Amino acid sequence: MTYRPENPLTFLSKMPGFRDLSTTHQKQLARCMCVEERSARAHIFYDNDLGNGMYLIVDGRVEITVWMGHGKARRESMLQLLYAGDFFGEYSMITGKARVASAVTAIPTKLLFLPNSEYLHIRETDYALTLALHDRLFEGMYVRQQRNNELTRLLRIFPVELRMIRFLTLMARPHEDLSSVYVLDHLTVEQIATFLNVRRQTLSTALKVLKDAQLIDIERHRNNTILVRDMKQLHTRLTASDCEYSGTREVLAEAFVQEVGGTSIT
Repeated sequence: MTYRPENPLTFLSKMPGFRDLSTTHQKQLARCMCVEERSARAHIFYDNDLGNGMYLIVDGRVEITVWMGHGKARRESMLQLLYAGDFFGEYSMITGKARVASAVTAIPTKLLFLPNSEYLHIRETDYALTLALHDRLFEGMYVRQQRNNELTRLLRIFPVELRMIRFLTLMARPHEDLSSVYVLDHLTVEQIATFLNVRRQTLSTALKVLKDAQLIDIERHRNNTILVRDMKQLHTRLTASDCEYSGTREVLAEAFVQEVGGTSIT
C-alpha cells in the first residue's frame, strides 16, 4: 500500500453521489480522507477483520469475496465486482461490527479512505454533514443492492447466451480509449461461469455464439477481455427474445434507458 500526497477533494468532487454535496461539505469530508494506491491482487481487508473505515474507488477494480464450502471443496467466491465511483466497507464503519466479506484489488487501484476515527468525529460534531454523508451512503447501498438483484435474476434467463448478454449489459463499462465501446475485463472465465451458474464449457460455447453473431469481440491476448462495440444491439437482442426477464419486456426497456440512454445504474 502507498499513501499519495494528493488532495482527496480533487477526486471526491468528481465522484457520483458525492459531487452533488455542497462545496462546504465536500471540503469538510475531504479533509478527513487520504488517498491510497494498491497493487493488483492486494487484499484491502479480510472477512472478520475489525472495520477501520470505508473506501471509495477513484480508479481501478475491487472484488468483494467470501469463502464458501467445506474441506477440500472450500473456495473463495466473488460476490461483487466494484468499479470507479463505487464504495465499500461502510457497513462496518457505521455499525462498528466486523467485516462480513473480504476485499481485494483486481488491478492497480486508487482509493479514498475515510478512517473510523474521522467518521466518528463527524458523527459526534457535525449533524448536517453526518446526514449528508448518510444520505449518499444509503443511496449508494440501494443502487448496489439493485445491481445485485439484477445479477440474481440472471438465473431466470435462457438460453445461456441471452444470460451472458444481460450480464454484459450489467457489468461492462465504457472503454477508456475507444468511444462507444464497452469492455468487460479482469474476470476469468471461471468467475463469469460462477456468476451465471453454468459450467465453463457451457459458457465458452455461449461466448462463441455471441462472437459468431458479431455481438462481442474477445481479445485472448489480454486475459480474455470482452469488447462490446454496440451496447444498443445487445439490448435489442434481449427485448426481441422470448426470454423471461423480471416478467415483462417493459423492464428491459426501462433498464436500457437507465444504462445506455440515461443515468447509469452504477
